[in-house]
Amino acid sequence: VKPKTEGAYWYDETNDRVIKGLEEKLANYTIDDFIDGRINVDTLLHEITIADIFGYELGDDGKYYHNGEVVTGILGEFAHCHIDSNDIQDTINGVQFGSILGYTEGADGWYDGDSKVTGAIGVFAGASINTIDETIDNALLGDLLGYVYDDGKNCWVDNNNEKVTGVMGVVADCSINNVGTKIQDTDLGNILGFTYNESESWWYDENGKVHTFMNTIAGKHIDQLGNLVTELKVSDVIPEEQRQTGLMSLLDENTTLETLAPDLDKMFNETTMKEFIDAELITFGSESDKQKFLSSPFASYNLSTLLGKLASLPTM
Repeated sequence: VKPKTEGAYWYDETNDRVIKGLEEKLANYTIDDFIDGRINVDTLLHEITIADIFGYELGDDGKYYHNGEVVTGILGEFAHCHIDSNDIQDTINGVQFGSILGYTEGADGWYDGDSKVTGAIGVFAGASINTIDETIDNALLGDLLGYVYDDGKNCWVDNNNEKVTGVMGVVADCSINNVGTKIQDTDLGNILGFTYNESESWWYDENGKVHTFMNTIAGKHIDQLGNLVTELKVSDVIPEEQRQTGLMSLLDENTTLETLAPDLDKMFNETTMKEFIDAELITFGSESDKQKFLSSPFASYNLSTLLGKLASLPTM
């Protein structure tokens, strides 16, 4: 039934429903239209939209509605497209991913209902196929990982409102294109999450001062670590208090890891037994035994000479 009045519509009295969508389009044609060739499949496809197929209605606000509810998501974005036109491809190229996913855009980002969309999805929600490459190039890792930049704290914070430290804190304000350069130009201490005390010239972790070795390399960049063997000295690796006695006290503090072996060989050939005793590398059962040895000629011998003397003693 279609009353012949302005604004009339087709109505299915049997099923008590208004005819909409594709059925309505077809209902307006006669069999002669098809037989005579006035209407063909190409013409139909050109006139039919996605909204027609699903029976959506266009509202005064330019949005499509179904049963009084706004059509969102991918169907809402493509509802206006004609089946056989370039509308679909043009829409695919330009539609924002957030709209396809059914999000709504606010002043400060995209929302899924009342919840703000964060992380990588939040970043790419505003992109389309046409702009995806630009979005990838400009996206900050902090945003991609769901961090938020706190202007008051002047740092990135995580979901628990805790400061992001370590390597992620270093690269959070980088894009994918420059993260490698950022890491190369950053002190290892910052990458490891240490903090630097300028007045003490020392790095700290959550437990306090870091070890001497870590303090030395913390101030270097990653590309400088390959030179450690030639650059690191005994004083860079062994804490000062541990160099007061023992083997390390007999080594020159400027001995490098590269020259450690020959310097140890030199030490054993040139250091006197008295110096070994003073360094507490040789101990005695009693103080009197120690003094007897120190007053003997053996105290002035180096280890090589002493071993030679002992080897030359007559055997029983």
